[in-house]
Amino acid sequence: MNEIVIFPSRWKTALAFLGCVGFVALGCFLIASSSGRLDDLFMSLIGGVAILFFGSIGLYIGYRLIRPSPALRINEDGIYDNASLSGVGLIRWEEIAEIFVYSVVGQKTLGIVPLDWPALLARQPRYKQALMNANAGVAGAPINIPQAILPMPIEELQEKILSYHATRLDQTKP
Repeated sequence: MNEIVIFPSRWKTALAFLGCVGFVALGCFLIASSSGRLDDLFMSLIGGVAILFFGSIGLYIGYRLIRPSPALRINEDGIYDNASLSGVGLIRWEEIAEIFVYSVVGQKTLGIVPLDWPALLARQPRYKQALMNANAGVAGAPINIPQAILPMPIEELQEKILSYHATRLDQTKP
């Protein structure tokens, strides 16, 4: 089978970037409108957290807009996941236990569960380990590919991956 390369949707990526800019602006407004009272200090804290969180994500998304790279590569080796900040890189076909579509707060996502989660996690830098552990706790799958960045329906991607997975596993049987 040929390699499948999927780039993130530029339009959806640009909208996500603008959303981050909006939340950073809101954080700046919360800090600027603080008068020093205790409840205003709490709002300043929320503003600061919003600036740090959405600013970090916005920088990553902005980088991805300037220097586009594939979100996914699907080939004979496995799936190379670079779909998000917590992308795991290469996960080999024989390392995959389950692939399923789920929804969290109305957002469709493709979840991938590895056979040996601790081994896959150990290959990641610490910041990705933290993100992946958080994802696994919320979503039920440590590897997540959001519909929001894809240029195709998530179910279509799932079909392609499952077909490739079945073919590769059949080829490796003795």
